[in-house]
Amino acid sequence: MNTAIPKEVLLTATPLQNSILELYGLVGLLDPYCAISQIDTGSIAQFTNEIRASDRVKQFVKDFDDIAILEHYNLTQNNTLTNLGVLWLGTPQMRSRLVYPVTVQYLVYDELDKKVRKEEWLDYTQDPKELILDIEQKAVELTYFDELPQGFFRNKIPHYIKDL
Repeated sequence: MNTAIPKEVLLTATPLQNSILELYGLVGLLDPYCAISQIDTGSIAQFTNEIRASDRVKQFVKDFDDIAILEHYNLTQNNTLTNLGVLWLGTPQMRSRLVYPVTVQYLVYDELDKKVRKEEWLDYTQDPKELILDIEQKAVELTYFDELPQGFFRNKIPHYIKDL
């Protein structure tokens, strides 16, 4: 009976510090868990169509097929999603298997530097584009001011809500 088991070795230059998260992250490098075939083709088509529609992308990239575009942006490698690929194309369940979630904190301070509002995004439910759109919607203070140059400094000209 042949019980040959494939073996892989992972060398690290830093100690693991008795952290299960570090060990999990390193094992994830040895065991790619998300083949590109597990991704909905609609997600891939939507991503690549947005790349092709962008005026910031060079024409030679737009001419690539869908898989080549994903490889160009390091979303896939050897028909397996990279961590970046899981963030952009994966399901929330796939993103939850990453070691660390994308974390955003949005803080608002008043004129006296007192914190008046805090928003946090700490989950795996959104891909990066959905996350940015959600931040833009909830972070209304980002649209309150126009900044105009004034020497070495910038002068803030406030916008006011029309209903006020």
